[in-house]
Amino acid sequence: MGRYYYSRDNQAHGPVTSEQLKALADAGRIRPTDWIWKEGATRWKPASSVRGLFSDGQLTETAEWYYVVAGQRYGPVKRSDLQKLLHDKRVGPSDLVWKEGMAEWVTAYSVPDLQGPPPALAKISWSRWKNPLKKLRLPVGRFRLPNLAKTKRLLKWSAAFACLVGLVYLLVPLIWKRQPPGEALMQTQSAHWMLEGAALKEAVLLLKSDEAQALFVGVEPAPNDQQKEQELRRFLRDKRSANTRNAAAFLLHRFDPLTQQILQEHADEQQTDAEHILLEWLTYEGAIDFDVIHSIWNEQGNFQGKAAETLETLLDPKVDNPSVELGSRVLDKAEDHITVNLFGAQIKEEILSDMQPKQDGDEVIVFWRSNIAYLRRVLFEDSPTSILEQRMVPGDGTYLLNVADRLKRYLRKGAKQHWALLLWEKPATAEGSGDVNQAVLKIAQAARTAEFRQNAPKSPQTSREKLAQLFARLAPSVPVVEAISRSSGSGFLIEHDKRLYIVTNRHVIQNAAQGIQVHFLATETKQTLTIPREVSKVVAIHRQADVALIDVTKAAENIKLWELKPLTLAPAGHRPKVGEEVFAIGHPGAGSTGLTLTSTLGDGIISAVDRQLAGVSFLQVTVPLNPGNSGGPLFDYEGRVIGVNTFIIRKNEAQGLALEALNFALDVKYVHELLQDPNASLSRKQIAAVVAPDPTEFKQNTSLFDRFQQRNRELSKQGYQPYGKSFEDSSRIFKISPQTSAVFTAPFRTGEQYAINVVSQGVSKLQLGIVDRRGQIVAGTPDSSPDPLLQFRCRRQGTYSVVVSNATSDTGVVVLTLLKK
Repeated sequence: MGRYYYSRDNQAHGPVTSEQLKALADAGRIRPTDWIWKEGATRWKPASSVRGLFSDGQLTETAEWYYVVAGQRYGPVKRSDLQKLLHDKRVGPSDLVWKEGMAEWVTAYSVPDLQGPPPALAKISWSRWKNPLKKLRLPVGRFRLPNLAKTKRLLKWSAAFACLVGLVYLLVPLIWKRQPPGEALMQTQSAHWMLEGAALKEAVLLLKSDEAQALFVGVEPAPNDQQKEQELRRFLRDKRSANTRNAAAFLLHRFDPLTQQILQEHADEQQTDAEHILLEWLTYEGAIDFDVIHSIWNEQGNFQGKAAETLETLLDPKVDNPSVELGSRVLDKAEDHITVNLFGAQIKEEILSDMQPKQDGDEVIVFWRSNIAYLRRVLFEDSPTSILEQRMVPGDGTYLLNVADRLKRYLRKGAKQHWALLLWEKPATAEGSGDVNQAVLKIAQAARTAEFRQNAPKSPQTSREKLAQLFARLAPSVPVVEAISRSSGSGFLIEHDKRLYIVTNRHVIQNAAQGIQVHFLATETKQTLTIPREVSKVVAIHRQADVALIDVTKAAENIKLWELKPLTLAPAGHRPKVGEEVFAIGHPGAGSTGLTLTSTLGDGIISAVDRQLAGVSFLQVTVPLNPGNSGGPLFDYEGRVIGVNTFIIRKNEAQGLALEALNFALDVKYVHELLQDPNASLSRKQIAAVVAPDPTEFKQNTSLFDRFQQRNRELSKQGYQPYGKSFEDSSRIFKISPQTSAVFTAPFRTGEQYAINVVSQGVSKLQLGIVDRRGQIVAGTPDSSPDPLLQFRCRRQGTYSVVVSNATSDTGVVVLTLLKK
């Protein structure tokens, strides 16, 4: 095995032996400016510093200095030229320089050869100023001063010192004047764009390399394989080039102290360096920006007016389509503007000269414009503006960017995305750069950021309501559906053939022997319109799907008085796209004894379509659903109902019941079937049996009834009594469908001990949990069983939800008894 590795054009090669390394240098495949690493060494070194690798003739060059600015290496240049660059501030004191023969890169002002008077001052002849007080004569009159020579000498030195102090006072502000905030912003933005493109391109090349494939050959990780994701990220950290790491270190010091602190704290948690966390962030941001550029390219025919004019500054006529392979490079950089080529798009950013920076406490707000930011807002926002604001804080001779909010958003969401897995996986399509582009687009599609939407962009000519506006308009038509004294869920109001219906899940109204009530909630006034059980009748239940209709036409006058609008259903043949953004409105944990967590909004994307379970089609979504959301609507961003939220698949966790996992909503086509095809519904007799089953059937089931009585006798010996007047009053009998939950609420008192006894038939795995008003799990059974038992001591008085979860694909009968002592 060889002992050396070499890096050329940011690509690592090796291992090779010393003889092979010498042969490569003789053949010109390794240059003096390339990097060499020897096994066991702590850092990479320039190839020119390796003894015996090059002949003297190869090292002899007229220009001998190299320097790095904003992650880009320049040179060779002469020492005098580099001094002039330092004086003109085109190279900063903290920028890295290297002279042939040096062992490593160092900062510019740490090199004695580069220190000295700037070129403009070096031309001044100081000989005439050697003794400005040489011919000073003091007038001597009738008063004689003792020791006149000593006094004259003291005055001369005092005058010289005063001149020196004045000169320093005049020159120091000119030499050490703080860099203007606009210039600092453009310099940092240039470094940011360069490093973002380089970080993403390097990550793609490394993870698609033969070395990466060889390390993880034969591995088929799951999409959420956290361990494999971390292994791939560690591989990237080890293989990142020295130039990329140096550029990350430069950019890191252009951020304000708060941003640096957040990066360092997260790096300590991950046991790595802040530079690596920054590179991961920029790799992720690069994938998002590539998706934006790709979307703009595809939508270019829809841009009009000012947006069309801005588009001309972004699109490169030489590029047919954006590609990660194009990387990034700086086309133009000045104090007040930059032009960067990123993935084939010409990004132009400039400081607004007619808007002066605004002081806000210790911070300065700089106003600037970016063509890609403006077009992004045209695509994904209703009121696009071309003016951007950037907060900056004063630093050592310059201004530093405050990007703490963007970083926190990434650490909260983006850092949890499995982008390394998506880049590493080999696509099933044909080989080529298109595979890389598709892998990056998969990352952007999975990303969930607050800045813009990741679904297919809307046409710039149209607009869509913001989420807050949609919620305000649609939430009043999403009521609480209460099965009296049993449980509750959600529903939504629709109109069909001049009749008003509430759509909900079958399992919400199942076993509602005492009737059903519907509660419409006014989110602003906190008032409630209750449709009583006398006028809330279940008129249809789908034969296959878990969906039911409640006729509330008799309450039409009150509904009209409250100005409640029926919701719009998407067409029966509507098929949403994977990645399309959706949201849900529901009432998790709501119940008759106290409406808790009502009118809850959750958003996410479509993860998959046409998931089949027991012959029924579901949409899989990332919208968080909990008990109480059942029966509520799933909306698209046009405000149409595209599904009925139905169930979630939970994990069996040791400490209780996990309420967020895989979430599923019934396809809206089943609502259309129930409205338009009478044969799709159960008969009236069957509907009555579902809503109010005959309790004698339970007693006739000898096995289930015996287990029910035996468990209650055991609990009675422990001092437990029925929660109500009797065991019958304190018990609930219901059928539970596959992958669903049943919920009912009850008030618990501080210090009292409660027991929830469950016996079942036909279901092998049931789980119990207790949820408080805030939605927190306070108790749960650690394991699944057909007859779970949960004992719970209430520490805080209030209304709690008891959740029974069926994690199997079986349908069964469940008997639940609530006891106390």
